[in-house]
Amino acid sequence: MSSECPRSTTSRAERVLVVLGAAVWAEGAPSPTLRRRCAAAAVLWHEGGFDAVIPSGGVGKHPPAEADVMTDLLIAAGVPESAIRPERHATRTIETAQNVARMVPPYARITAVSDRYHLTRIWVAFQTEGLSVQLASAHRSIPAPRRSVTAKAWAREVVGNVAYLVGWVRSARGRGR
Repeated sequence: MSSECPRSTTSRAERVLVVLGAAVWAEGAPSPTLRRRCAAAAVLWHEGGFDAVIPSGGVGKHPPAEADVMTDLLIAAGVPESAIRPERHATRTIETAQNVARMVPPYARITAVSDRYHLTRIWVAFQTEGLSVQLASAHRSIPAPRRSVTAKAWAREVVGNVAYLVGWVRSARGRGR
């Protein structure tokens, strides 16, 4: 009979913050939305408990990739560079979910940071990829943008949410067969 203690097969799941991208303006300047999302992610990081941050976003209208601009903002806010894993290819929310699914270990505990109006679409996209995700509003400690900006964003999200929900339902039906 062995005197060895059995080795535990469970370990703590990695906790990952995913910061969804937004516009980079001319000459690589971060938009206010990008700044707000990174500031909220930095607050969460400093509250503790996260192992990594994935800033996600490819090249939009203006280079560089959103993830690279976000990396600089996160480092400036005190997030260690060693904890940042940029995802530089996604240009849509579903692509972020797909790419993050390939980047994180199974059973990672993911918290996604974005604006309130974007959170439903993020949830659907991550669920479609089989990822469980908690949602964090970038507005929790950062002032919300002007009403006209917010109204336009909410209107855009209604269309996006319907499209994502239809895709999610189709995906769920396909898995059930």
